[in-house]
Amino acid sequence: MQTVNLTAGVTLTGTVAGTTVTPSRNASVDLRRVTNYTAGDATAPVNQVLDKGTDTQTLAAGATVTVGLTAGGENPLGEAITGAAAFIKVREILVEHDSASLSSGVTVFNAASNSFQGMVSAAGFLTLPPGGRITLSLPTAAGMPVSGSAKNFKITNVDGVNAATIRYVVGGSIT
Repeated sequence: MQTVNLTAGVTLTGTVAGTTVTPSRNASVDLRRVTNYTAGDATAPVNQVLDKGTDTQTLAAGATVTVGLTAGGENPLGEAITGAAAFIKVREILVEHDSASLSSGVTVFNAASNSFQGMVSAAGFLTLPPGGRITLSLPTAAGMPVSGSAKNFKITNVDGVNAATIRYVVGGSIT
């Protein structure tokens, strides 16, 4: 991959209640941030992407998916993420629990073995209700290191009755 553009953002819109002096009005705040990465950039390259964000993924009630950063996935070109094509640094992670999901929540991180925690404390996890999203971004040379003992993260549907609808994307480097 020559260039990767990763966009993460939130747009807040609503009505601000007015007073007798200032009338009510509509307001919006756009918290969108675009980070452009170039494969040849020595400081913070992104030359590998694991994309499970284009299509939703269904996670059965009580089920867990373990996301491997060194084996088991494919990039958008259909190439296996393994061996020389495995992540050694992660710079962006996005995990989203779809707002239409019937599941009460999903947890992210804290894999059973070789847990990659990103910027989350050891054995820690984050809980996402429906509509919840996390983005971890570290566009530095160090990134979030991946190693033999830190290469998996998991997404668990904590609802024992309803399936969860999720999406996730990981961007990082193989060099």
